[in-house]
Amino acid sequence: MALEGRPLLDWQLTALRDAAIDQVAIVVGYRGAQVRRAGVITITNPAFAVSNMVASLWRARAWLRAAPCVVSYGDIVYHSSIVRRADEHPHAIAIAYDLAWRVLWEARFDRPEDDAESLRVAGDQIVAIGDPINDLEMVDGPVPRPAAIHALGGGEPSNATC
Repeated sequence: MALEGRPLLDWQLTALRDAAIDQVAIVVGYRGAQVRRAGVITITNPAFAVSNMVASLWRARAWLRAAPCVVSYGDIVYHSSIVRRADEHPHAIAIAYDLAWRVLWEARFDRPEDDAESLRVAGDQIVAIGDPINDLEMVDGPVPRPAAIHALGGGEPSNATC
């Protein structure tokens, strides 16, 4: 997918490099050859057609455990300042999200609550995350399912087909 004539991935790689991230890995599956970039580590999820994002993270677990890292979806664009702020955050895990997420979800989905999950923030603390929702007021921003983080701790991800 392109934005202003550039693939979204290239926007991300620019933001990461501008934020002084010098090692980047990408988990690929469908059309993996189109995603490969010089200087970027490629990890293949051969079960991409029957699995999900958690399974892709699972394939990268050794790389993710090796050092602090940034995990990002491949279909979003962000500025290097977001990466730097997350890197400078004093907590072990920082989640960046768009305060205007709802406008984007309402443009994409007839029922945004069918795709969104709970994220409630109080001050600098996450107080709820990943729950199914029936009220859009339960969501301060979109986030990956918490299983994606939990799955890296050990054992096969329970909600993925690998």
